[in-house]
Amino acid sequence: HVPGSRTLSAMLVAKLHEIAEQHEGHVPLHGRLFAQWMHFAYPRDCPYPHVSGTTKLMTDHEWSEETGMKASYTRDEMKRFIESSPNSSGPTASDGEDEDDSMCSATMWVHEEELVDAVNGQAPPKIWPRIQSGLRVCACLAVLLVSCSVIRSFGLQAVEMLAGAAGADMLHAKMAKLGLVDAKGSKLLL
Repeated sequence: HVPGSRTLSAMLVAKLHEIAEQHEGHVPLHGRLFAQWMHFAYPRDCPYPHVSGTTKLMTDHEWSEETGMKASYTRDEMKRFIESSPNSSGPTASDGEDEDDSMCSATMWVHEEELVDAVNGQAPPKIWPRIQSGLRVCACLAVLLVSCSVIRSFGLQAVEMLAGAAGADMLHAKMAKLGLVDAKGSKLLL
């Protein structure tokens, strides 16, 4: 078990930044590269995420048939193996960072990304801001057209009221000169 409160090595932090660079500054949590980074940061807690199609699931029997080796060992065989291996007390606290760096070396790190959810795991497409701008322009034009229609309607009502008032003949003559009514003054041209 690797403690969660430990200080990560510079190599692990650099790998995390590399992942973010590939995804416009974001680290997709459901991507293969982040899972690989988690494996190197916490090797006993997080399994290594193999690239799709590079591994083959086999039963013990299938593996034994394909390799010609036994798939399991007895306790005595395991004990003999442990006793025959050179004594090593395992990594110490001082060389833990060196172990992280060696694990993240170019030979161990596979740069191929696979996203579980490719649509939501990426930045939104650049077309949406253009569509949103176009919709805003259409909405503004619609408001402008409705406003002009309302103003025209009010104007027509006002002209009709003024035409019915005293001095309507003079108003009709001036409006006819401007081309707003026909020469008889009976029909508005707006």
